[in-house]
Amino acid sequence: MMASISKYRKRYLGYHKGYEKRSTTELIKVFKGWFSKIDFTSLQAGSYKTVINNAMDFESLEQAYINIYREVGLVHGKRVGKDINTGLKAFTWGAFLTVFELNVVDYLRRYGVERILTVRRSVFDDIVELISTRLAEGKDMRDVTNEINTLVNRRDFYRWQAERIARTESTAASNYAALQAGDVSGFQMGKEWISATDARTRRKPKSEYDHFEMNGKRVKRNEKFIFNRSKDPRNQLDYPGDPTAYPGNVINCRCTVAIVALRDKDGNLIPK
Repeated sequence: MMASISKYRKRYLGYHKGYEKRSTTELIKVFKGWFSKIDFTSLQAGSYKTVINNAMDFESLEQAYINIYREVGLVHGKRVGKDINTGLKAFTWGAFLTVFELNVVDYLRRYGVERILTVRRSVFDDIVELISTRLAEGKDMRDVTNEINTLVNRRDFYRWQAERIARTESTAASNYAALQAGDVSGFQMGKEWISATDARTRRKPKSEYDHFEMNGKRVKRNEKFIFNRSKDPRNQLDYPGDPTAYPGNVINCRCTVAIVALRDKDGNLIPK
């Protein structure tokens, strides 16, 4: 069993690099679009926060999230479906596509809004801090804004922020799609948490959320992966990257979930 988990982990981490790249591209487009609206050289000390805030529309970031979930989710859902069909011949692309498209936008609007707002606030805070720190050092506003204007036009300015967010969201999107793929199989499914198990994987005591310990844990499809034996709903994840969880449990997570067919005491598949 461990060999198959290792193989699944290795494949997923390879897939995830591609998912992360797609997601990073989507986010950079949004960040560049926001700051292209601002003439940084004309910002004033008393109003720069308002000007920057007004340029950062929610809608473009929301659309980027929808694009990420669609692009990453559809690709990963199809891959999981192929795995399901290796043993069950029970996954159909058309059924998955219908269910996924029906659910994904509503899902994001229910559970993703907080994350989208957090990302927007984080980018806003970063750019404001760059300006306010320089002003606090006694620099002239014109010199500050000229410097910031140069920074935001550098090709790598947005990348570090975008890559961190993309890593988190591509994990969430792919694992959300994996569950959707299992849901259209026609059989009862369980799910298994598969951790990256490298030096970057969360574990105690450094983190209160031990993803290394979670590796290999199985639950039924509608059950949760529970951290720290907690009754707090935000410590009970449907899958790695679950947007309802506390940020400390999901940011930069690269874990995945495998869909596993449930069987009765005689070893037979259990229809829904």
